[in-house]
Amino acid sequence: MSSTYSPNFLFEPPPAPSSDGSIPFGPDDFASRIIQLLPQAWFNDAAKAPGGNLWAIVSGFATSDADIYTRIGALGRSLRLNSAETLEDLAVIAKDFFGASLPPLDGESPDAYRNRIGLRLFLPGGTRDALRVALTRLLGQAPVIVEPWNPGDCGAWDGPLGWDGPGLWGDLDLPWQGFVQTKRPSSSIAADGPVIGAWDGLAGWDQSFLGFNDALRSQITPDSVVYDAINAVKPEGVTVWVQLS
Repeated sequence: MSSTYSPNFLFEPPPAPSSDGSIPFGPDDFASRIIQLLPQAWFNDAAKAPGGNLWAIVSGFATSDADIYTRIGALGRSLRLNSAETLEDLAVIAKDFFGASLPPLDGESPDAYRNRIGLRLFLPGGTRDALRVALTRLLGQAPVIVEPWNPGDCGAWDGPLGWDGPGLWGDLDLPWQGFVQTKRPSSSIAADGPVIGAWDGLAGWDQSFLGFNDALRSQITPDSVVYDAINAVKPEGVTVWVQLS
């Protein structure tokens, strides 16, 4: 399954420029349309041409019409997840679906936020596999999930066993509970720099090749985002204990 939200609908793209270079539904296009609606015999060709007296008069109305048309297009795009352009528009969409549980993160780009909303919308839920998929997509690596009453996780004493590997102790007194071990990606990439993995680079507190900044900190997934992802897909009534590193 892909880790990127891929919708099956697209907002209609803006029309391409005409062969003469004019922009459909721009001020000049609206001016031409207005002039075509007027009685043609009332004005000579020079007045109706760009720069003419009639053209100058209708251009004011045409500019307002073009601005209204542009705003209508922006409003239409803001109503669709795939075409909303700003964090504010995407936050309205997220609030419609999830209330206040999926706000944008500090420093998050519109595309990254759009992807989180889309994944939340179409992820499976209510199963152990749904929990695994959600955390894998969010953090980039599969979590360790242990159900203490599940022989598949903790084994049983009615078959051959060995102590040559790490074992897990089950507990039948912990029904409807599970443990999740997961961690954030081992490295982060700043928006304007390379991977910061050690202190032997040309780093400093003023200007340097490497450094810590707000863009880097914003890419570290907060604990609350991980918990929200778990709560969104786990079955109701099940307690999930999380070890996050």
